Amino acid sequence: MDTNPQQSIKTVDRVVENISPAEELAYELRIEEVMSQNVHCLFPDLKMQEVVEFFRQNHISGAPVLSRDAQLVGVISMEDLIRALIVYDLEAPVQQYMSSQLITVKGKDSVVEALKKFVSMNVGRLPVVDDAGKLIGILTKGDITRGLLKALQRDYQIEEIRRYRARHLFEDIESDRTSLILRYNITGHDFTRGGAASSNIKRALLRLGANPQIARRVGIAVYEAEIRLALSNQDGRSFKIIR
Repeated sequence: MDTNPQQSIKTVDRVVENISPAEELAYELRIEEVMSQNVHCLFPDLKMQEVVEFFRQNHISGAPVLSRDAQLVGVISMEDLIRALIVYDLEAPVQQYMSSQLITVKGKDSVVEALKKFVSMNVGRLPVVDDAGKLIGILTKGDITRGLLKALQRDYQIEEIRRYRARHLFEDIESDRTSLILRYNITGHDFTRGGAASSNIKRALLRLGANPQIARRVGIAVYEAEIRLALSNQDGRSFKIIR
């Protein structure tokens, strides 16, 4: 086990250097920003034969299953449909073949949390729920890809304008030393805005002309610290960056 702090820091730095802008956005984007809100749902008592036509008409390969009182009770996929087809059991109800072991994500979670579940759980889609467990959307890997591409294009255009302005920020200031303090308050157990401070710090550093790799390292490091502060349940903590 490596207990050398300096060696650990160097290892983390090498990892951070290889993080792409898309991977950075995965920490910043919320699932609710990239999910599909127009969700096609099925009911447990429908026949598997109806699932065939439902998938064909809506051009999908899976769907959440809701009870008649709108509670999420399962997910039915193309793999489930194939299992029914193999044994000629299309008259069976959806509830017989659906997956009732629900793997869900929340709309306020970062996209990176969904990516972790896609990798670890090997699923094709994730129902998105609110704090009360109510279905608010569906998320696929395709949704994430489209969301990241859209965000990359948006951020590129915005950053070009802001960097231009930042380059001219200190042009007319004559001083032996110029300092700029950036302060961000972190509220204990406030996970709704988790990651906001790190994202703002990274953008501020880029606008002020910082090396992109340094800004990226700071952003990732602050994200981890920010989450730890939120978990600590101590209000009033703050980050302070001085330039």
